[in-house]
Amino acid sequence: ITSLCFSRDKKLLFYSKKSFKKKIDQQLTNCSIVHLDSTAVSINLSEKTAGAVMVENCVKLFRLPSLQEFASIDLSDDFPTPPSSIALIDHSNLNTTVAIGSLAYVLLLEFDGENSLISRQTVDTNSGDDFISLHFINITSLFCGGKSNGLVSVIEKVGTSWRLKSHWRVPWQLRSITEVTSYENSPIVSALAKDSIVLWDIITQTNLVKFSYNGKKNRVSVQVNDGSFTASCIDGQKVALFSNSPCLSTRFVGQPFHG
Repeated sequence: ITSLCFSRDKKLLFYSKKSFKKKIDQQLTNCSIVHLDSTAVSINLSEKTAGAVMVENCVKLFRLPSLQEFASIDLSDDFPTPPSSIALIDHSNLNTTVAIGSLAYVLLLEFDGENSLISRQTVDTNSGDDFISLHFINITSLFCGGKSNGLVSVIEKVGTSWRLKSHWRVPWQLRSITEVTSYENSPIVSALAKDSIVLWDIITQTNLVKFSYNGKKNRVSVQVNDGSFTASCIDGQKVALFSNSPCLSTRFVGQPFHG
């Protein structure tokens, strides 16, 4: 992990291992802090952008590392309550795509390099579930993890339009997805089993690893590398870290299962 972003007491903080210069005094620092008008419900960041869904049902976007706000979009016409899932991805042409999901619908916003909104589309995933996690594999593929039905909705961009491509169901009849992440171009989904968390590679249909866990599923973050995984679990004021644990490589294709 080279950077992180979190919110508390109406403040948004960005921290990076790599130092950067402040815009005001040009002093080197590792973090930026911005004051917010309200509380952030959900936050996410890409290489150059941070996004926060606010309690008053809008999304605010910031450029990294300075946390300079460049957009504030009202979501009340799209969702009756503030969405709990957001994902971002930056393009090589300086555009940024933002995905916001709730109640089986995903709103996709695209901004150009001058921070202007150039596209706004909504996709109905027909999943019948809310989302706990959204994750871009690349600028044309978005994987959406359902909150309670064990279903991953795959959305793709064809030309200039986003559309539902397919659904993928977590094996073993597990319904409680914790997160969708990726390694290179392989989407990885983690889900709660009894007293444990299980990881699968969706493309190769391979079970990667299973580790013990007894906490809440919305307090888990998993990062998969080639041959290992790192999972951080927050429970109350304690943080449990599973690191450098053995894991099947996402390039390994074992006996496939049918999800």
